[in-house]
Amino acid sequence: VLDGATNIQARDKVGPLDVDSNSSDGNLFAWIEPRLALLNGSKWEFTIFYWVEESLYVNRNGNRDLDFITPIFPLFVETLQMRIVLPDGSEVIELMEGARVHEDDQGIHVIQSYENILPSEQKNVNLIYE
Repeated sequence: VLDGATNIQARDKVGPLDVDSNSSDGNLFAWIEPRLALLNGSKWEFTIFYWVEESLYVNRNGNRDLDFITPIFPLFVETLQMRIVLPDGSEVIELMEGARVHEDDQGIHVIQSYENILPSEQKNVNLIYE
C-alpha cells in the first residue's frame, strides 16, 4: 500500500468487517475475516479502504486546483498478497492460475499475489476445497 497509508478498513455487502493491521519494514499488513464461515459453494466479496496523508502526495502553492485520480496517475498498490487460511483437514481441489498452496504448522494457506494494482481494479481469488 502507499507509504503513509493509515486507517485500513474493509466492508462487505452487509457492512464493516473487523480488520487487524500493522506495518513492518515499510509494508502494511491487514487481516480480514469473513463475517460468517464459508460453506460449500460460498462466495465472499469485500472491499479494502485506506487513507493517505494528502501532504505526502499533493503540493500546495497557493493556487486552487482540483485534481482527480485517473488511471494514468501513479497511485497504486505496489504489491498485494492475499493469504487464505483454510480449516484443518482441508484439501484444495481447484486453484486459480498463479496461486499457490503453502502448508506449515499453522495450517493450509492459499497465497495469491498481484502487483501494481490501480484503486479501480477488482481482484478475485477462486478456490475450491473440501
